[in-house]
Amino acid sequence: MEAPVYYVIGVALAVLAGVWKVFSTQLDAIVRRIETLEEITVSRKEHTEFAKRLDQLADGIAEQVKTIEMTRPTTGELQAVGNANKEQISKLEARVGSLEDNLRRRIPQDSERP
Repeated sequence: MEAPVYYVIGVALAVLAGVWKVFSTQLDAIVRRIETLEEITVSRKEHTEFAKRLDQLADGIAEQVKTIEMTRPTTGELQAVGNANKEQISKLEARVGSLEDNLRRRIPQDSERP
């Protein structure tokens, strides 16, 4: 009767070894899945932080654009400045012409010099 007991023990050990192999494989798969989820979680956290920083940057840029838009001169203001500049240029050209005429009258030309 001893042979069947050893046989049963051997079969039981073989079954246990098979169960352990399956359990070990499943446990390894679960561990790999947990590691993957941890990596994804870290990636999501990094992404969330990055997205927050981008939002802050975008808000800052939006404020800068708003300030620029508020201080930017209008077309009418630019035209007024342009017209005033043209007027000043005309006055300066007239003044330069007047000074040239006065200078010509005071300095004798080469043909008039003795």
